[in-house]
Amino acid sequence: MLGNHFDHNTFRKITGIFGTLFNEISLVRKHGAVVKDTIKVPLAYGPKQKFLARLEQQPDLAGNKVALQLPRMSFEITSILPDFTRMKNKNNFCLVPGTTEGTRSKVYNPVPYIVSYQLNIITKTETDVFEIIGQILPTFGPSFTVNFNPIDDQPTVKDKVKFTLTSVSPSDDYEGDFLSRRAIIYTLEFDAHVNLFGEIDAGGEVIKSATVNFKDFTDTDELYGTMNWDVNPSSANVDDTYTVDVTETWYDE
Repeated sequence: MLGNHFDHNTFRKITGIFGTLFNEISLVRKHGAVVKDTIKVPLAYGPKQKFLARLEQQPDLAGNKVALQLPRMSFEITSILPDFTRMKNKNNFCLVPGTTEGTRSKVYNPVPYIVSYQLNIITKTETDVFEIIGQILPTFGPSFTVNFNPIDDQPTVKDKVKFTLTSVSPSDDYEGDFLSRRAIIYTLEFDAHVNLFGEIDAGGEVIKSATVNFKDFTDTDELYGTMNWDVNPSSANVDDTYTVDVTETWYDE
């Protein structure tokens, strides 16, 4: 059963969408009512421990180690769990255009999962972190839904992912003397409700002609009549202009 390679890049797509939600956040420095500077908050994928370790590094004029500049944001996947509450019959499918002309493929119902993300906001002051979360929290009430194409070579298949904010946790790692650098960290937890599509069934050719024979229930050799449905022209694709010709032939008793 397993072994046929397929890859819809679902986790990469969902992670990219999640990061895109926060990659344009900025801080505005003002002097009174006058805007003096606008700082775009950097965003990167990785655990917060990595960035806190960088924060502790001191600038070294003789080397290439430079202390991390704040403010900064990071995010990472923390768990992937099945979502049985959204489970559907996996044997149900829909037909979509195949990869070759005149064919159809089967896309079976996806399997629902919950992908948990952790977004960390690291700043030096409470003022900065309040300005950042003030731009994030109103968007999630508590969810935000994004539409996307889950299968690269099937543009007719559409799906959506719902990001739900589950918690906001502040912390302050300031310990030590006045020479130590301070980092205020706000951790935001999100659940992404994701659908994972499996391997696409190549299916077969599109049916463009059908015939129904009408016979006696007890004497199946006795033919009463036939009806035919034919796509005209037979070379038409789903997006082309075509008609369906219906012909009937009935036989006297």
